[in-house]
Amino acid sequence: MSHLVNTKPFYILNNVPTELGFQYSASPIGTELICDPRYVLQEYDTEDELAVAVDALVGEDGWYYKCENRIISPPNPNEWNPGDCVDPEP
Repeated sequence: MSHLVNTKPFYILNNVPTELGFQYSASPIGTELICDPRYVLQEYDTEDELAVAVDALVGEDGWYYKCENRIISPPNPNEWNPGDCVDPEP
């Protein structure tokens, strides 16, 4: 296991087995991450960078920003309220 305490907020994408085949989240400052070396951990500085990577894995442009797929705030440092969410028109 490797350990990391982050000094800046960032977004994480890794290949932990889930129904999607990966997992994504936001990591606030001071969070201790414990990583199993079997899983690749990718870091992104912005939510838009993470969204592009997630959309590519899913194979659908705009998938990440759909209300049910976006990381809630907090831990997402970009504040948004799921109660106010409206999915963009296709």
